[in-house]
Amino acid sequence: DIHPGMYIRKGMVGKISINLSWTKLKSKPVVINVRDVCLIAGPKDLAYGPADVQGRAARLLKKKEQQLEEHEQSRAAIREKAKEDDDKKKKDKDGEGFMAKLVTKIVDNVQINVQNVHIRYEDHRDPAHGVTFGVAFSSLSAQSTNEHWEPAFVVDTPLVHKILRLENFSLYGAVQPLTMPPSDELFMQIMTSTIPTKDRRFPVDFLLRPATLTVRLAINQLLATTIDLQQPKIRADVQLDQLHVMFSNEHITGALQELDFFSNFGIHDKYKPTRPQGTVSRGRTAPFWKWAYQCVLNDLHERTD
Repeated sequence: DIHPGMYIRKGMVGKISINLSWTKLKSKPVVINVRDVCLIAGPKDLAYGPADVQGRAARLLKKKEQQLEEHEQSRAAIREKAKEDDDKKKKDKDGEGFMAKLVTKIVDNVQINVQNVHIRYEDHRDPAHGVTFGVAFSSLSAQSTNEHWEPAFVVDTPLVHKILRLENFSLYGAVQPLTMPPSDELFMQIMTSTIPTKDRRFPVDFLLRPATLTVRLAINQLLATTIDLQQPKIRADVQLDQLHVMFSNEHITGALQELDFFSNFGIHDKYKPTRPQGTVSRGRTAPFWKWAYQCVLNDLHERTD
């Protein structure tokens, strides 16, 4: 899960591919392509039954066991590292230098292409005051260039140039949730075809209208492991074609509502299982006062334990 209070209703990735030539790693870049990333998330239901209470207790126990295991693993790793220090000094320095240069060359020249990303968050527990936010962009690319910002393969240069380009990035709010299609293909088609662009608009309230961002980076490799206050390690030239930001009362109210839900989710998740059923009413307050007292008492015990 992205957050303890959030779950993914549906998520799909259309295609992931890596193009590389094992015999030409020194002369051709590694190209990573990702296409059609679509995801819809929503808040978890806070309704609890006996099975949910047992499930939460099991999660807490598992979390404590993981913490203990991680602590033991970290101590074992420290001991193992101390034993390996002498062995590392005896390794072949030439072989290490060759591999380090090869890895650096691959990283300096890796190309990344991401197309059609659409992520929505929908909270319609209250149909009269539903909240829907979305983030989308049509493409994201990153590649190495020469000093003239033309695509090129970087070889043993102290100054690495890269161009990052983000096209049709937008943030929006919507009134209606997406009706979940019956098939994965239809879900992917709807999500990718509703990515807003400058020429393709949809009935949504934009927080940020589709914009294209271009970033040119000049990275000084000589300063990778040193600090020099006289010259920058990275120079960046940022170009943004337009910036239209709009907020409405509905956007602000919805954002604050979700922020309050997630910030208090831990408290709700902790105490909701023992909360008396029903609502507080005249003549029926004693069970809720008893429940609140027990919650405070449990907190005090946890702090003192």
